[in-house]
Order: sequence, then structure tokens, then C-alpha cells
Amino acid sequence: MEIGEEKGKEIGKEIGVKLGEKRGKIKGRILGAIELRFDKVSPSDNEIIDQITDLTVLDRLFDVAKHAKSIAEFRKALKQTAASKG
Repeated sequence: MEIGEEKGKEIGKEIGVKLGEKRGKIKGRILGAIELRFDKVSPSDNEIIDQITDLTVLDRLFDVAKHAKSIAEFRKALKQTAASKG
């Protein structure tokens, strides 16, 4: 394996770790906002959120979690997001 190829793989791993950390932080913020505003997160909501990997989608869901008037409004947005992904 060439030095450049090894370096590229190293950089790719670092980027992957950083993206994973970002996703984890945003997911934690979403769950925290829901718990704070509506007292609890259902296991199914948690499972759906956990499957989302797109940072833009997670950012949007965080905004919804902060501004939704009810848990039903948040769940509607969450389900629409899940439906559009699969």
C-alpha cells in the first residue's frame, strides 16, 4: 500500500468519526428537547431518530423539536421524514 493511500484512508476515518460525533450530538439535542418539552421520548421515536444519518435532516428535526406545539406535531414531522427516506 502506498503512503498516499494510507494517508487517504486515515483522513477518511477521521472524517467519519467527526461526522458520527456530530450526528450523535444532534440526536442527543433532539431527544433532550423532546424530553424537556414533552416529558418523554417513546422507544419508537428514539428508534426512528437513531436511523437518521443525514445531518441536514437532523438539524431540521431539532428545529421541529424546539418549536413543535405538541408531541403529536413532532411525531408527524418525524414520520414524514422517515417515510421520505424509505
